[in-house]
Amino acid sequence: MVLGETAKLNMSCLKVLMDLVRDFISSSQKGSEKYWHWEVGYIYTNILREICLHGISADLQKTAFVGFCDCVKDLNDDKDLTGASFLDLLNYFPSSDECHDLFWVIRYGAVYNLVILYSQLSGDVNREGLRNAVWKSLQKQKDIEKESQVLDAAKVAEVEAKGPTNPFLMPTEKSTSDPQEITSPQYIGWRVATAMCHHFLPPIGPDIPLPRQPVQKPPTVMHHEAEPSIMEKKAKLTEILSVSDISDFCD
Repeated sequence: MVLGETAKLNMSCLKVLMDLVRDFISSSQKGSEKYWHWEVGYIYTNILREICLHGISADLQKTAFVGFCDCVKDLNDDKDLTGASFLDLLNYFPSSDECHDLFWVIRYGAVYNLVILYSQLSGDVNREGLRNAVWKSLQKQKDIEKESQVLDAAKVAEVEAKGPTNPFLMPTEKSTSDPQEITSPQYIGWRVATAMCHHFLPPIGPDIPLPRQPVQKPPTVMHHEAEPSIMEKKAKLTEILSVSDISDFCD
């Protein structure tokens, strides 16, 4: 993930990332397919979409989509993964046997994220060329793809792309917590999360207000008159004596 963020800013980091993923997928093919971590390949397709969308330069965005080779070539008969761009992953068919194609999830992630990318680029005049290239690659993939799960990725992405930004809220200001009130398939994420919560989490009890402690008022502070200081007492005593002496003198 860290390398994916730096790949948005630097071409060298993008090349290192793509080489690492290419070698990882290739080594998984040659090794035991039973233990290959498909999650890595799927997460990588999400990172590629982020680079195409938020890359600091047009070259970075283009490279994440077409790779480091500008040549147009047919990769359908090539069993080896030569790169890790979107186009490379779309044309990755390591096995001719459909029953043993365990790497279809890579193409699923590529198709899914390209459909999302196509929707996110809508209205961006400066990147209309990239959007058209994404559209053409998706149309071509529909013609050559034989795996039904991969074709379903486009349908799922289209539904999610048309949905609201926050699937937990309705398009209007009014929100609902009843999954039966939501009939549109664009809230599939909300419904799956709600069903899993109902199945795995204990039911929520009634809302019982917590007891409140009585508010204690601060004690009233009695203000006492300040006693005169020693100097004040001496001054008053001196004044009294002076008055007394004057009275005696007058007498």
